[in-house]
Amino acid sequence: MMVRDLTMTADQARELRRECNLPGPLEGACQMLCGVSLLEDDPWGQESHEYGDVRLTVHRVDPIPLEHVRAGATSVSWDMDCYIRLLTKARQEDLHPGICHSHPNSAASFSSQDDENERGLRDLLQRRDKASARILASVLLRGDGRIEARVWSRSGPPQIAPVRVLGSTLADHGWNYDQSVTTDATYLHRQALSIGQETVERLQRLRVAVVGCGGTGSAVSVLLARAGVGRVLLLDPDIVAETNLNRLHGSTRLDAERERPKVSVLKDHIEQMGLGTRVVVRQAPLANADVARLLRSCDCIFGCTDDHLGRLILNRIAYFYLVPVIDTGLSVVPRERGRTSHVSGRVTVLRPGCACLLCRGVVNPRRAREQGLRRKRPDEYSRQVKEGYITDSDTPTPVVGTFTTETATAAVNELLAGFAGLRGDKGWASERTIRYDLDRCRPTGCEPRPGCSVCADRSTWGLADARPFLDLGGLL
Repeated sequence: MMVRDLTMTADQARELRRECNLPGPLEGACQMLCGVSLLEDDPWGQESHEYGDVRLTVHRVDPIPLEHVRAGATSVSWDMDCYIRLLTKARQEDLHPGICHSHPNSAASFSSQDDENERGLRDLLQRRDKASARILASVLLRGDGRIEARVWSRSGPPQIAPVRVLGSTLADHGWNYDQSVTTDATYLHRQALSIGQETVERLQRLRVAVVGCGGTGSAVSVLLARAGVGRVLLLDPDIVAETNLNRLHGSTRLDAERERPKVSVLKDHIEQMGLGTRVVVRQAPLANADVARLLRSCDCIFGCTDDHLGRLILNRIAYFYLVPVIDTGLSVVPRERGRTSHVSGRVTVLRPGCACLLCRGVVNPRRAREQGLRRKRPDEYSRQVKEGYITDSDTPTPVVGTFTTETATAAVNELLAGFAGLRGDKGWASERTIRYDLDRCRPTGCEPRPGCSVCADRSTWGLADARPFLDLGGLL
């Protein structure tokens, strides 16, 4: 087993600091429950396994009562009963135990005493849970503000796990990037002058998925490659048609005549640029568990699909796996005599702490269920359409290529805001609407609805590989 990283939300990081007495002169400790993603189906294949085939996410912090903690300036310990209760919770909830402590007076890493203590905790986990492959995560909060983590598997020394903190940006702590990626590309020199060489290198090491490769998705894909993103996964089940040619970047009439897959056309187009982006494609719908699982390997996902089921899946991935999703949409009301068209683009960043697509009214659960029924039971779907239970409303959407391209540009700018510090600590805008007919761009506010099972209920945040996948049951 090789560990790629450990991700927590910014709220969880603050909670860990509070429970571990930071800021303060004494060391502190707390416990965690973590989810794990097994990346056996990483779309970039064997090259990815060289530096990590497991990702961890903090599901929730498990505080230790103060009366059970003994804290000093250079050491901390807590009652073993608290740890045993943590192991019991982990087994009951099919999660993985984690511990956290602080070094408030030092920027030092894990100590030899930490090594000895944690090895004993790992051995106790093995004795109590012999049949499972449960692992132990350990997080260290350093006095200089940095966060370190490592993971103890069933045998051998611990593995360092780079830490990512997901809030208004995705902050890295001790990131161990793939050193095989070239980071001195001449074509990115002027971009480095703008946003810095370090952030350019970070973009080169990202893995980004684009779900839906039509007008907006094709523009996003090309812009990602131009920006130097190192790895791109393209997902779309459709082929190029003549009606796509006014907005599908990289496509030609010959592609339409040959009925080539959109993903293949885009892959060829990006590779012909010669900029080094490694493109992997799947000509398949997202509404397939094996396809959706590919997204667990990504650092960011662009949602450029217009179906409700696809968006429902992306909506849950953002919270289950703590992977930011940048979702896009275009709304066009055709021009009528005597009135102006309504033309707007939408860019929404999905992450814990922000309203999801259900709360924003972007996803219609009924339509998502109908689309799932059409995919899995087409005969039953047809019967319900004939009997009037389902109104089949899959009619072509009015669209203009310049609007989809500008929406794509706004979406990629959100990537730069979250990963390259485009807006400093302000980071992502939770949602931005561009009214092309009014020449207006503005943020759109929305709060999670009380009781929303996705963004208001934290019980699924960081849960990772749940059963059933994404807790969607028969839809996938």
